[in-house]
Amino acid sequence: MSYKVKKSKIHGKGLFATEDFEPGEKIGNFEIEYVHDENEYTYYINCLKVNVTNDLKYANHSDDPNTVMVEFDMYAVRPIKKGEELCWHYGTEWI
Repeated sequence: MSYKVKKSKIHGKGLFATEDFEPGEKIGNFEIEYVHDENEYTYYINCLKVNVTNDLKYANHSDDPNTVMVEFDMYAVRPIKKGEELCWHYGTEWI
């Protein structure tokens, strides 16, 4: 794994790079399960509820993210240094 979970200055737990990433480099992919009930790690995809079951669920929101989600894959959008928190923009409806 190229990331680890630890305490975040943004919110609760966060996801942090354990190596450097270049723009466009794949960091990992969301592992999901379809659910009926929701929790703080539930996402909606075309009216279906899914929970992220791996550590990528700890990536926090940022208005200036260093990653982007494409389908269920997370990619670096700019150079990321080892130790930097990995964040993505959840979208306008997450608040």
